[in-house]
Amino acid sequence: MNQVKKNSIVKNKEVIKNPKVSIILYVDNECDMVSLKSSMESVLNQEFKEFELIVVGDYLGKTLENLIINYIHVDNRVIYMKNIKKSESPALIINQGLDIIRGKYIAYQSQYGYWGKDALQFMYNKISCIPNESLVYAKIKIVNDKKYGDIEIGQDFRYDELLDRNFIVSNSIIHNSSIIKKFGGFNTNISIKMFYEWETWIRWSSKIQFIFVNKIIGGIKNYNIQLFTNDLSMKELNIFRSSILKARTEGTNKYSFDIDRKITILVIKVFFDPTLDVTVTNFMNLLSDQYNMIYISSHQLNEEILDMVDIVILHRTYDRAASEFLNLAKHKNKPVIYWLDDDLLNVHKFITGFLIPDTTQFDELVYQIKNADLIVSASSQISRSVTKYNANIRELKITILKKYIKEDFSQNNDSFKIAYIGNPRKSEMDLIWDDLISISNQYRGKVEFYFWGYIPERIKEIKASRVYTEKYTMSYYEYLNRLKKEKFNLIIAPLFESEFNNGKSPTKYLEACVCGAVGLYSDVSTYDGVIDGVNGFKVKNEKYAWNDKIQKIIEMDSCELKLIYNNAVKNVIEEHSTESQLHIFEDIMFKLRSSKVEPDTAADYKDKPVNFREWNIFSGLDVLINSFSVYERILFEKYYFEIKFALKKVKSYKKLMNQPISYFIWGASDLGIIMEKIISIVFPNLKLIGFLDKFKMGLFRGINIYNVNELLNYKFEYIFIATSRGRCEVEKELMKLKFQKYKNFVSIIY
Repeated sequence: MNQVKKNSIVKNKEVIKNPKVSIILYVDNECDMVSLKSSMESVLNQEFKEFELIVVGDYLGKTLENLIINYIHVDNRVIYMKNIKKSESPALIINQGLDIIRGKYIAYQSQYGYWGKDALQFMYNKISCIPNESLVYAKIKIVNDKKYGDIEIGQDFRYDELLDRNFIVSNSIIHNSSIIKKFGGFNTNISIKMFYEWETWIRWSSKIQFIFVNKIIGGIKNYNIQLFTNDLSMKELNIFRSSILKARTEGTNKYSFDIDRKITILVIKVFFDPTLDVTVTNFMNLLSDQYNMIYISSHQLNEEILDMVDIVILHRTYDRAASEFLNLAKHKNKPVIYWLDDDLLNVHKFITGFLIPDTTQFDELVYQIKNADLIVSASSQISRSVTKYNANIRELKITILKKYIKEDFSQNNDSFKIAYIGNPRKSEMDLIWDDLISISNQYRGKVEFYFWGYIPERIKEIKASRVYTEKYTMSYYEYLNRLKKEKFNLIIAPLFESEFNNGKSPTKYLEACVCGAVGLYSDVSTYDGVIDGVNGFKVKNEKYAWNDKIQKIIEMDSCELKLIYNNAVKNVIEEHSTESQLHIFEDIMFKLRSSKVEPDTAADYKDKPVNFREWNIFSGLDVLINSFSVYERILFEKYYFEIKFALKKVKSYKKLMNQPISYFIWGASDLGIIMEKIISIVFPNLKLIGFLDKFKMGLFRGINIYNVNELLNYKFEYIFIATSRGRCEVEKELMKLKFQKYKNFVSIIY
């Protein structure tokens, strides 16, 4: 027999040497012969040949084992690792296979999965061109799902969306094998057995880049589509989300779930973004022995979760679900913090159409600020703005962990590297753009430009120097890890002076110390802590001033730049590091927990707690929800609370319910279509006249209009606003036409 057996590993005597890719195929004893054979054949028939296929079996019967061994006889790439006792943990069995891999890259196949013949070659070509450790994933077709039919899974990577739901199937990925030793394999804790892949993607994506390629490379049968819709019990979600946040807080035992022993903080955001990390998660890194943190999007809230937590943090929220949850927290005597790292009360002056005063969205923001037990503010400007609504304020700076700070100034003999890192600031970039072109033309190949997070529209105008770009990422710690590997010399941070911008934190000053660069900042209030020529550089927001300053910095002696960089590092460690601000965070939490919660602070507080996921007040709706496609289901779950609120508001106007009424839907997107379906069942006496949409010019049902003033030409009683683009402006336009909130229109907001 042409095989050897050792330590429950069966392989061919002439086993392949130096495979480039290791493929892990997990098989359990419920798999059938046809499926396993199909899966193995799809791997072994790949155009790319330089791989090993490690079949990891979980207590397999003789029939399946013999099938695998027969393949070992004829193909020296097949290795079988057997487990003679049933483990009940796919993650554990897969990790055993990962212990023996030899390839530079790892891919995965399912016992019910398959690949197209060119799948492995395609994925190998993609990842082998990437210099840094990364994970590449593609699309997979879920075949013949009983409820939804064939479904394609896979989309552009967004860390915030991955926290909400999984969109990565294991047999769509390939990654560097080195990340297993650095960041651990799959989570074997039985309490998240259902989510072990999802938890792994989230944990890894906070360390390395995830790169999506828009191609279907294969499929999978008998897959649990429930994992992609969040159609899970609240208990399952709570356990999972608790584990995710603990995994994200480095320094925490990633597989510990003793949430009853520590103080548990619930952080609620409308959608995840990196501001959570620079304000709260950094502290969790240092206090993981005392605190657990659970993050959840406001559209996934449930009253049950309050029984698990000690403190609630509303983090930049402005939706109705968060307001109702605040009321519920007070009802259960849980202290509530409203955390602000931006001056949201004045953001409408900076971002058109967002949080406009007197709109529903702004009302919810003010309500939450007024009724929180404490406001945590990142700057004095934010504190001044909030005081008129709530004077109980503590200031706490945004921070950075000391371990990310680079000790030495970057030395580059070949070129001087100038970088812009962060969110798009088109107006500021337009001001300094000609200055950057001038620097490029003057120094040519002696300078390089890097744009991370924002790729200017005119970037091709830089022709004399090399230019590099990186897309914006929501994965903050992965971003810092990548940033620390760079050797930038100068970070440029243009920022205009404004009431809103004055509330911003000097984030770029901190991040310059991650990549070993000195910083050049606009001479505005945000950067008051920077002293020109001492711990950085400052410049007026004037044409050509940036050119002159950058030129001066390039010509400076490296020893001078190193001294300025060292001063910046010292200042950041002493005043802006997480470690330096830790005592303030601990004091806030201690005093809040020991203070009395005042449940009567809410002006319209409801004694009867709201049931967040209860739909039985609307007969017939369950049937419709169950008929939704996967995409419709995901969209519905995102807005379910807002939709229910809108329906209840309409139902409360008995005058509307006692007679046939006509209505418009503002927003012809998928959400608008879903609203039409729901209204037709809940309120069959309501008649849809048509859709109003300023952006979608196609033909929808009924009358289609594109200008708010056209509404005056029709007789109707109600408008449902189901748009995310310009929803605040929509409300203001309707109010100008004398429509009243709730009585004549209601918004589905987030």
